[in-house]
Amino acid sequence: MNIVHNFLHTSPLRLLKIRIDNIVYLLSPYQLLSSEGGQIVSNRLWALSLFSIPGALGLGLIIPMFLGLVKKMLSLSGAIFTFIPVLLCALIIGWPKGLGALHFAEAIVVILVGLSVHYLDSLNNKLWLLAAFGINIAQLVYFTAYSYRFAIGEWFKSPQAIATIVGMMLIIGAAGWCMHRLAGDRNNKFLARL
Repeated sequence: MNIVHNFLHTSPLRLLKIRIDNIVYLLSPYQLLSSEGGQIVSNRLWALSLFSIPGALGLGLIIPMFLGLVKKMLSLSGAIFTFIPVLLCALIIGWPKGLGALHFAEAIVVILVGLSVHYLDSLNNKLWLLAAFGINIAQLVYFTAYSYRFAIGEWFKSPQAIATIVGMMLIIGAAGWCMHRLAGDRNNKFLARL
């Protein structure tokens, strides 16, 4: 009852401001730009990966994502697959910055990764793809190490942990190899079927 009472006695402008805050929080690299509570840059970089959609994409794909969105926003599908789900989620969540990207936006992140890579591939320069891939791997390593308080030695103490690390490296390596092989290959039969 207390929640309903609080909601009914909250000004409509306050409710609108909360929704706008949530949208800004989700769609911008807010954590890098704001130092709430005096956080140091390393804490903000970690938070960026969790809470904002650009951060969940990775630092290497933030700029290509925005450039790709500018090109795609001219089509209705770009809005339907990206902004509409974010707007609807922001309408539902009723507390400021209450929704992190990794809590709901996994599908949107995958779509935006594809859009970003497609934009980079359209530049016909594998160097841009390689640079974005390298930056994202560096962010992944940092995020993982930070999450475990930089106790990297613990990762190699059990066979299961070593197998997990090897598995992650194989997946990252396979993704990089496939991206390298497919990038710029306009005659690829696999891509033609997509």
